[in-house]
Amino acid sequence: MRIFLLFLLIACQSIGYSQEDLYAVGTIPAELRTEANAVIRNEVVTIDVKHTSKMHIRHEQIITVFNENGDRHVSAYEFYDDTRNIRSQEATMYDANGKEIERFRRSDFVDRSAISSNDLYTDNRIKYLNLTPQQYPYTLHYISEVETSETAFVMPWKPITEHYVSVQNSAYKLNNEKNIPIRVQRNNLADYKVSESSTETSLSFSVSSIPAIAREARAPEVETFTPSVKVALNEFSLVDVAGSATDWKTFGKWQYDHLVAGLDALPPETISEVTAYIKDAQTTEEKVKRVYEYMQNKTRYISVQLGIGGWRPYPAAEVDRLGYGDCKGLTNYTKALLKSQGITSYYTVVHAGEEQQNIDSEFASMQGNHVILNVPLEEKDIWLECTNQEIPFNYLGGGTDDRNVLVLTPEGGTIKRTTRYDEGIQREGKSKLTIDSEGNLEATLAVEYQGIAYYNASRLERMDETDLREHYSSSFSDIKKPEFKNFEYSNDKDAIVFHEKVAVTADAYARRINDKLIIQPNAFRAASYVPKKYKRRKLDFEVRRHYAETDEVYLSIPDGFEIDFLPEDASIETPFGSYTASVAVTEEGTLLYQRSLRLEKGDYSASDYTAYRDFRKAIKKYDHQKLVLKKKSL
Repeated sequence: MRIFLLFLLIACQSIGYSQEDLYAVGTIPAELRTEANAVIRNEVVTIDVKHTSKMHIRHEQIITVFNENGDRHVSAYEFYDDTRNIRSQEATMYDANGKEIERFRRSDFVDRSAISSNDLYTDNRIKYLNLTPQQYPYTLHYISEVETSETAFVMPWKPITEHYVSVQNSAYKLNNEKNIPIRVQRNNLADYKVSESSTETSLSFSVSSIPAIAREARAPEVETFTPSVKVALNEFSLVDVAGSATDWKTFGKWQYDHLVAGLDALPPETISEVTAYIKDAQTTEEKVKRVYEYMQNKTRYISVQLGIGGWRPYPAAEVDRLGYGDCKGLTNYTKALLKSQGITSYYTVVHAGEEQQNIDSEFASMQGNHVILNVPLEEKDIWLECTNQEIPFNYLGGGTDDRNVLVLTPEGGTIKRTTRYDEGIQREGKSKLTIDSEGNLEATLAVEYQGIAYYNASRLERMDETDLREHYSSSFSDIKKPEFKNFEYSNDKDAIVFHEKVAVTADAYARRINDKLIIQPNAFRAASYVPKKYKRRKLDFEVRRHYAETDEVYLSIPDGFEIDFLPEDASIETPFGSYTASVAVTEEGTLLYQRSLRLEKGDYSASDYTAYRDFRKAIKKYDHQKLVLKKKSL
């Protein structure tokens, strides 16, 4: 009996140790701790598709967090609304040794509206764990169960989506007991040795031991090269509206019929007003432009997340009455205004953001986070951003340019590509520098912006003087303690060209050494960016956009001085772009500094990174070259 009790005690201790071992930091393999702010110890997503309008989702995550930067990777939250019900939520926190610190029940989760600063109102809410860790590292075990009637969205599997997070184990299971036809897209599975054990009525994927990915300069988004699985039902429901689709044509047709159609009625007085506003327009494009201006002058943007799952726009008549709307409402309103004048346009779904994410042309599903308007003319496509009352006609800027979008037509969905701003010179600068015998500077800078550079530059005219001085002090970093005398701006929205003119003075810009003045002719545009150096570059890199700029600087030689030394000319040609710089004496006896830079959009291999970095280093070097003037001999 004593032997039996002793054995039982040892067994119980072993069970307790095994439980602690599951959460203890010491059991994490060393290779998963390297570069990691957090390690996902185990994450399992289980989706049960009950039928086309009912889906159950169970999410379990065990995550160890090493520092404050790792807190953001804890997924202890759920969104809900009238179509999505949180059935359960619970969590338990453990210390570094795997000892339980605190247990959280459903009542401990904070419940609030999922409204953002730009939202007027929304029917979405969120329940989340408001965690305030007292020590690091810690481990959190989170479990939730959600039931939804919306099956138009099926949660994808993306075991790793951010930098500095390791994955010890991750699994994804989808049970399709009714055998509803589905489409599955598998990405980058072989590269990460993902295991799959799927059947006719289920999907099952798992992966282990993915080390954290350190952020590297100009690397593509993590999601583009890590494993993922996308799933879509061919028969689905969105807020009790049934749908079916197998490709973009049929899926776009469903979206058009149930999200957009029938919302374009306008009051007769508005139609009459618009008709009068555009009556002198000579071409269809001019009519579209005037309608766009009418919309911009009459409305303002504010987010409204209501309607069918937040995807259906407010009716055009309601936007007309209120004078505001979100991207959906304003786009639909502009579409309705154009229709009232006999002009066809199409509601268009896009992924907005500087990263230029495409609508996946190979996988039809609910995608995108923004809408714009497409007006197809015989000779070209016109693209209208309807949420910005300052932006020029047929100009998108850097948030929606050069990417695949979904155009919704009565016949179905089509994939188009938005405008790419890669022609000509985007920035053209001309400046005059006058330096006196003590090295003090008086200068004017005039710049013309167009293409992709126009968007950011045009914001300058809406900034107050304090912000402008801060902006230029930061931008003109090679001029110490600048004093700004004047700011002038001209915005030609018809040509989509922005003009900037700045007057500046500064003491001791040129360095005076005995009878010599050492001057950097590139006072305003000297590059300082050099991408980080890596002992061993791991990731490929990209130059996201074509860009070209030129500069001319006229430098007056102060009385009593002459040229002592001029920097060498520079001419660099690489696959990533080109650069030239030179200084010459003009017929009038002034110095002319000329500079040009061109960057080539493209995807490049990690093995080319050193050459790219050398290119940027050379630009910095030549941009900071000095010339020397000396006092004339008596």
